[in-house]
Parts: sequence; structure tokens; C-alpha cells
Amino acid sequence: MTVTVIQQGDQYFLPVIIKYGGTVITDENADDVKIKIGDVTKKASAGEIAYGEYTSGADTLNAWLFPLTQEATNAWNAGGVPAQVQIKQGSSIIGSATETVTVGYSTIEETW
Repeated sequence: MTVTVIQQGDQYFLPVIIKYGGTVITDENADDVKIKIGDVTKKASAGEIAYGEYTSGADTLNAWLFPLTQEATNAWNAGGVPAQVQIKQGSSIIGSATETVTVGYSTIEETW
């Protein structure tokens, strides 16, 4: 999992790169993927996250796209929230270590 910095009030797709045993986990080599950031959990099989292309500036990469909403990021405490992923391959369910995603403080608390 790639960990990044989120600002309170952010709303965008957060790219999450998952690797297991040196292999990048995609929609072609996993039966399902679950990502939890803070108190928000999304699953690929439910159509809540998808594997796709993400462009940031001049960089384009393939990653799991986790939708952040202003409501969710405003509710997270500045400092950090836990993040974890699970992949399902056949009858195996494999979880990552829990990481901390840094959340920056914002004085703007209203949503658009």
C-alpha cells in the first residue's frame, strides 16, 4: 500500500497501490479487494473502488481508486488515520499491516 498525505476537506480519488510478495495486485489477479481508510471501507466487488489509470500532474499510474469525500476527510482528526487493505485470492484472504495516513489540519470546515 502506498501511503500519502490527505488534507481535511479533500475530495478526490486517492490512488492506492497494493503489492503482495512483490506482485502488484490488480483487478486481474485478485478476486476482490477491500480498502479501509479511517472509518470508511470500500470493496471492489460492491463497485465502490475500481482499478484504473490515475493522472497527477505529468505522472500516470495504475492503482486502486479510493473515493475520498469532503464529509469523510473533514471528520478525520488531523494527524493521522489508520489504513489497511485486504485481498481475496480464491479461498485466501490476505491483509496488509495497518499503516497511518497523515491528515493535515484545515481551518475550512464547511463542505461545498
